[in-house]
Amino acid sequence: MKRIASLFFGYTGVCITLASCVYFLLEKVIWTVDGEHGYVFGVFYRMLLYHYQHPYQYIAIVSLTYGGIATIWASCWGTQTGWTRRLSIFSVMGITIICSSIPGGMLWVFHDMQAGFFPEGQQFWNDLVWGAITGLKVGWILIAFSIPYNIIGIIIGYWMTGYLEKRTRIEKKRLNEHGRS
Repeated sequence: MKRIASLFFGYTGVCITLASCVYFLLEKVIWTVDGEHGYVFGVFYRMLLYHYQHPYQYIAIVSLTYGGIATIWASCWGTQTGWTRRLSIFSVMGITIICSSIPGGMLWVFHDMQAGFFPEGQQFWNDLVWGAITGLKVGWILIAFSIPYNIIGIIIGYWMTGYLEKRTRIEKKRLNEHGRS
């Protein structure tokens, strides 16, 4: 249980820290041709840009989702080697994108409600369900449009997923050997 908690908090903490730092740096560096700040995250035409008003909330959703999925992977399949390990690490990132799109869509709807229309009763729940479904449909596309943020995230995520699993496995082995002595 201690290893699982260590993995979850390690994956989540490192992910939210690195993703936030990369976002912050790209936000300062990306400029449009007109000399204005460019978009770090992908956008659709005429889309309300709540993910620019509250970027760290969306980063937190992805980080928590990644922490859970990467922990399950490390606990069940982390000892793989070769091409199966590489493929499974990329699968962790793909599943994270799909799964985090659902609460991301719901958060977008919640931000939209705060912008002036906050329904009550059943309509509130219907709007959240609509956000979850819409997030699942378009969230992955927004991430695909988020160049170079997504490429940097894949590179860092691939390294981080494998590294933290190996490190906790080695630490567990060391503790087990030390405990038996």
